[in-house]
Amino acid sequence: EGYAGQAIVITLPSNPSSNFGANPGTVRWDGFDCPVVSWSPTEISAYIADAADPRRNVVRVVTSDKRISPPADFTVLIDPLVPDPVLNRAFDFVTKKMRNSDGGVHTNLIDRDDPNIVYLYGHHVTSEHMGLLLWVSAAKLDHKVYEETFKFIATKMIDPMYNIVNWGVDKNTKRPFKVSNNYQFNAPLDDFRVVRGFIAGYAQYGDPRYKETALRIGRGLLETSVCKDLPGYPNGLVTTAFGWKEGTPPNFDDAESYTECELVPVNYADMYSMRWLMENGVPEWTPVFDETLKLMRAAQLPNGQFMNTYKLDGTFTGDFEYQDTAERANKIKSIQSLWTALHMARIGVVEPAGKAFGFYRNWYDGQGRIPEYLMQDGTETSLSDTLADGEVRIYAQYARLCYALVEQGASPVNRGYCDDVVQSRIAAAQDTNSASSTYGHLSQFGDGGNSEAYETLEGCLGLAARQGSSVVTGVYA
Repeated sequence: EGYAGQAIVITLPSNPSSNFGANPGTVRWDGFDCPVVSWSPTEISAYIADAADPRRNVVRVVTSDKRISPPADFTVLIDPLVPDPVLNRAFDFVTKKMRNSDGGVHTNLIDRDDPNIVYLYGHHVTSEHMGLLLWVSAAKLDHKVYEETFKFIATKMIDPMYNIVNWGVDKNTKRPFKVSNNYQFNAPLDDFRVVRGFIAGYAQYGDPRYKETALRIGRGLLETSVCKDLPGYPNGLVTTAFGWKEGTPPNFDDAESYTECELVPVNYADMYSMRWLMENGVPEWTPVFDETLKLMRAAQLPNGQFMNTYKLDGTFTGDFEYQDTAERANKIKSIQSLWTALHMARIGVVEPAGKAFGFYRNWYDGQGRIPEYLMQDGTETSLSDTLADGEVRIYAQYARLCYALVEQGASPVNRGYCDDVVQSRIAAAQDTNSASSTYGHLSQFGDGGNSEAYETLEGCLGLAARQGSSVVTGVYA
């Protein structure tokens, strides 16, 4: 049994009198053709058709010479989650309005011609959005979208030599995005997003391709994106990026490929994914996991916030994306601090995560908001060009942290509190005007007819957590 999209493997008994033949035939379930992943005379790998309706029926193999196998029972299960119209509208907005013809998710609904050095805006495709869409489509049990996203990542984003995920796909070339001197880069937080999406897909569908791809990226990250040159952490920490020139063989001692070690974003290491990798075939992550947990504990301020960046000189500072901007470099970016707290909560390290939740709860309960930036002492900044009222993805992280702590009995609030955050700051931010070009998207702002995919997709994770999706709320303690 399983959901539509469930992977199935059909093998012959020992000493069979015949086989499936070398030429592919078909696999059918109640009149539906099941897509075949691989076919050999003795073993077939396929998955239950996406359109299969929940009920019990039988799987049969029809060989190329029209032989029909005996039937095998297979029950397609009903989605256990109650449909959420807010989540459905948001998901439809991204999948129907923000993807290109290959299935890549645009950063913005409206294109722009000035890609930012910090981020790829407009109609470029990033690993962030593809990883988020993997995760959300797994939570929603939309196998069609999940499989389309998997194929895009596998064919267009994973580097065949280094086995890591390119930061972006250029809207013009449809190839990995390159910066100065023809270099391309990954962003390890986003590699981990993709890994987490494959973990979720494997949990939902049992498809070995998803597990194998998660492990492949995990090994690639370990090889390329861990720096051991940092004071106090000799076993290595996940760092900012790895840079390489396409097609160059692995050689970490020259300028053709290098690991950036100047800054370590504290929130880049997804501890849940790291632990899964450790226990599913890449135990070499264990010392990095231990060092990372030590780093995160050290990064926490007395008030509960987490510093965002660890530097080569052994000190911590603020927003890692804007270290060259004096007014932001020493400020705490709330989304980054919340990420760190959430990483810890999702592996059962609840004391520091709960302390962070208490800090943000004081802000939220006291003023009804969590600003984009805060001072290290917890007070509001004087920055004029930031989001003083927060944004959907901040509240999605806050709500998910809430759910993770409640699930472990480590929260001073109950699940209803978490639900209220989702309703008031995520669901209420949805564009419900069916005549609008952004109908269904999630944003606290009008956005002038534009939309940012990360806002809506992070909001979808918060909505899925409210539904109780196990692949979003699960803790790997």
